[in-house]
Amino acid sequence: MKQRVFLVIFTGIILTSLASGLVNPFLAIYASEEFGAPGYIIGLMSAAFGVSRTIFSPFIGRWSDRFGKKIFLLIGQVLLLLVAFGYDGAATAWALVALRFIYGLSNTMEWPISTALIGEITPIGKEGLYMGFLNSTFFIGWGLGPIVGGMIKDHFSMRGNFLIMKIVSLLAFVVTCFLPGEQALREYKRREQSAGRLGEDEHEVAPLREMLADWKTKGVIYYQFINNLGRGASFNFMSLLSREAGLSNQDVGILMTMYMTPSGIIQFITGKLADRVSKVALVHHGNTLKCIAFFFVPFCKSFWTFLFLYIAMGLLEGMFTPAFQGMAIELGRDYGQGSTQGVLQTANSSGMAIGSINNGIIQDVLGLPFVFYFGSLLGFVANGVLLRYMRLDGRRRKEVEREAKLPLSQDIKTL
Repeated sequence: MKQRVFLVIFTGIILTSLASGLVNPFLAIYASEEFGAPGYIIGLMSAAFGVSRTIFSPFIGRWSDRFGKKIFLLIGQVLLLLVAFGYDGAATAWALVALRFIYGLSNTMEWPISTALIGEITPIGKEGLYMGFLNSTFFIGWGLGPIVGGMIKDHFSMRGNFLIMKIVSLLAFVVTCFLPGEQALREYKRREQSAGRLGEDEHEVAPLREMLADWKTKGVIYYQFINNLGRGASFNFMSLLSREAGLSNQDVGILMTMYMTPSGIIQFITGKLADRVSKVALVHHGNTLKCIAFFFVPFCKSFWTFLFLYIAMGLLEGMFTPAFQGMAIELGRDYGQGSTQGVLQTANSSGMAIGSINNGIIQDVLGLPFVFYFGSLLGFVANGVLLRYMRLDGRRRKEVEREAKLPLSQDIKTL
């Protein structure tokens, strides 16, 4: 059962991320060259994606905990296929904005639900390992997309990218049909929990107020929001910066691939590491180094300098992503995996939506390099906020443990 779930989810993630990678890195270029879209429209394209996920993530996450995850995965893949057809027929840049909103809804039913499903069957103490494998499939699929998409765009046109996206999206839908039903998954979880191999999900659909009152949850949410506020639509602006430096679409695709693929490969290793050392330390140190690299992207003037920094940023992201997702899986055992992923995606998406618009305005007013300077600064702020709330959570846990060890008479005195 577990092997079947992994095979279906991992294959589905590779295909859907490949479909996205074929088109998304070039969509800003396409909108600019085909429709003359200014910076604020480029920002709105990413903002529409983020707004959609912000609106729908909390509801879909909680619904998936109650009604099952397979149905949402299938609906998301149908929407992805419809978006591919929509891209092909879009007549204006505003149509692309609307399609990005629909793509956001599709994405809400794909990655967060897949993560939640894997989280439900992840053994205790293996959170980083399993998230490392899951993230690797995403990054490898997304990494292959840009290089293939860049070659297709250079030798044919974006119509070719849209056609391949349709085919791959359809394959993802067919593969997901083989996912076991919800009843079979629940029976498997009960058997594994009885054997002590899985954690007990005692609060699968916990009240949202209870979840948001947790210090650790607050730290993870604020970290997600602030990071994406600074780096909203970063791929779009990275693509535009590369094109301004005179690189071809194929070069841009290679750069995106070399950003994503090393990140996917290294997570096979860093996933195991995240289960052995402090997850918070991995996230903090990895994101700090990535912020420094992100700051220096505008100073690149050639393909090789871009390549060096993109590989460095990819490796650094691969260093801390399994640790961060492992933290989310631990929270999901208390509050429900779907609900937890929904809340985190809301933080992610709202930051991306606001950040995309801000960065589009920054590009138009101050220039493209300032998008990267601003993003780096907010990354450091996100690190500080995460550490602050993790320390508060640590103090709370110590207080609870201290109170649990007090004699009864002392308990009464402290009331």
